[in-house]
Formats: sequence, C-alpha cells, structure tokens
Amino acid sequence: YTEDELRMFTAIGNQVGVTVERMRLLEQVKAQRIEEQAALLRLSQALLVESEPQAMMDTAVQIAAASLNVKFAAIALIDEDKQSYSGRAVVGWPPEVLRQAQRIPLAASTGLAFAIHSRAPVVVPDESREARFGAPPWVAQMGIVSSLIAPMIVGEEAIGGLVVNSRSPRNWTDDETRLLSLIANETAQALERAWQHAHAVERLERI
Repeated sequence: YTEDELRMFTAIGNQVGVTVERMRLLEQVKAQRIEEQAALLRLSQALLVESEPQAMMDTAVQIAAASLNVKFAAIALIDEDKQSYSGRAVVGWPPEVLRQAQRIPLAASTGLAFAIHSRAPVVVPDESREARFGAPPWVAQMGIVSSLIAPMIVGEEAIGGLVVNSRSPRNWTDDETRLLSLIANETAQALERAWQHAHAVERLERI
C-alpha cells in the first residue's frame, strides 16, 4: 500500500471507531431514559393509589433509593413556622436519626437548607471535601461519603427536599440529578394535592 492509501485506511478506521462509540453512547442514553421513565411510572402509579401524605413520602423515598441504587434516602419538609425543616420519611436510616432530624433551622449551614434556598439540586461527591456547608452529625456516624439533594418544588416555592446518600464515592451524573429532581417534584405535587383535598374536606365539614 502507498502512503496515501495507508492514510486513507487510517482515517476510515478512525471514523468507524468514532461511529461505533457514538452508537454505544446512544444505546446507553436510551437505556438510561427507559430506566428513568420506568422509575417515574412506578412513582406515578404508587402516588395515585396513595391518599395519605405519609404513605406518599414513604413510597417516594423507597423508589428514589431503588432507582439510584443507594441504601439511604430521606424526605424533609419545611415546618409550619417556615423557619425550620424536619425529617418525615427515611429509607436505610435508623429511627433515632429521624427523631433527631427535627426542627433544624433553615438558617443552618446544611446541604438541604442550601438546596431549599437555591431551589436547585446539590451534588456532593465527597462529604469530607465539601466546603459550601456542613453535614449533620449522623452523616459521619453512618459513614456517608457522598450525597445528592433535590429540592421539592411547588409553584415557585420549595416545600422541602429529597436526599439520597451513599457510603461509597459517587460521581453523580446529570441523568441521576435530573431523575432525583423529577421524583422530588412529582412527590411535591402529589403532597400539595393531598393537602388541598384535606383542607377542602375540613371546610365542608364546618358548613
């Protein structure tokens, strides 16, 4: 083969390699989208069945933990005074942690408070290197290494947050962040509908 022919063959080989890699990435993205849609469908179906807010939150943390392949997940909601937040549902965490996670000031320097104030997801690949905020004591006690936090949004306001945690390092992807945000917001909308229904029933009972 001449030098020109070898260069041509090399260029063709490189192009084929790029095409194969693009196809592989496309299939990977398709698989991720299918998994994402399946998780959201499971959540939607479960939330339609449930009418009690606590059952909705219990279901949401279970689906979040399973979908993101973690052992720890929790939901915290802003308290009525709008000055603090409290844990409402957990997966993996011992009961005493839920009892401790009550009336935490929104002014406190925590990842969840940060997510609520910013109304944006918070990615923490390594808790030991996080400089923006601190972590509650039980995070270190349970050996948590990395966390992902999504605010729960209704309209323009955050009503709380959904958190997943891992004991191993996690470089949370954009897809994982988006999925947790979708689960958080779908749960928030379901809770808002349940609360509005409860208020409507209370008003009718007073008549």
